[in-house]
Amino acid sequence: MWSLNISGQVYHFNPPAGYIDYNLILIWLIAMVTIVSGSYWSGIVKFEELTKERIKKTKSSLCRGEEEGDAPNTSINSRKAKADDDTVDISMKYIVVLFVFMCAMIVLMYYFYHYVVYVFIAMFCIASSAGLYTCLLPIYERLVKFELRLSCKSEVCMVRRIVLALFCIGVAVWWAVERNTSYAWVLQDILGIAFAINILKTLRLSNLMGCTLLLGLLLCYDVFFVFITPLFTKNGESIMVDIATGHGAGDGGSGDGTSTNMVGSASTAEMLPMVFKVPKLSPTPVTVCPVAGMPYSLLGFGDVIVPGFLLSYCHAFDLYYSTRRIYFVCTSIGEYMFCLHLH
Repeated sequence: MWSLNISGQVYHFNPPAGYIDYNLILIWLIAMVTIVSGSYWSGIVKFEELTKERIKKTKSSLCRGEEEGDAPNTSINSRKAKADDDTVDISMKYIVVLFVFMCAMIVLMYYFYHYVVYVFIAMFCIASSAGLYTCLLPIYERLVKFELRLSCKSEVCMVRRIVLALFCIGVAVWWAVERNTSYAWVLQDILGIAFAINILKTLRLSNLMGCTLLLGLLLCYDVFFVFITPLFTKNGESIMVDIATGHGAGDGGSGDGTSTNMVGSASTAEMLPMVFKVPKLSPTPVTVCPVAGMPYSLLGFGDVIVPGFLLSYCHAFDLYYSTRRIYFVCTSIGEYMFCLHLH
């Protein structure tokens, strides 16, 4: 029987940890660009609507003593104003209904994740393509000057807008097909930025009480589903973490209280697209030898959209009362930037 006396040494490569985490800087920049640009645009839209309402009230008060023959013109103008308004005011009742819907939806996703995730992927493709179209349309119409109109059943369609719409749909379909590839996070972040900006532009809170109610309810929502639900789950993981990392009921984490944000770490490789994703750019043992998949830093859309409602309200308030954007700057830089850094 042969015996080989061979001695050797095995070295474990552990790259030095850097002082700067580049992926967190990138995701911080994505969040700041999204919330500042979205709330800035939303504040301008809200200010324009408030100005129109003030002018309308002034005209109605001046026209009360006029003849009834002018009434049809007034109604026609009001209908045109409503047709041009593409924003939706969020009332207090709507906020409560939205909160109940979110609680029911996250429980549904926890127990039926492997089915509901595809519904959210389809919804994300539709909503993000619409958001990308809304964000690119002002720039596109300034750059592309040709005019070609098609009429169909008393409706006039501009060809250049149809081309832009097809491009936006194509980007969303491209992401849907390649969503599990290594470069899909770039497309997802682009679509996510457009989606968040469009939501901030379209939806708006009518008063500060609505902002307070929304932020307060969502604070309770985060505290319960992140810190309290581990007391009831079998693996000790929170429902929020299990859903964000692509797990369902019984699949979350490793059973020891830890979880990994890696593609392919769950029984299904599908993850909810409602997050900004940035891969780990700093050298670590996991990134050098990604056995379970490439790790990502995640930031949910809600962490950007919900504070954005408050910022857009502050911007509209600054414009309406001519305060030189004091509240908008202080809220965006002094509060959100600092809180996101702590997060």
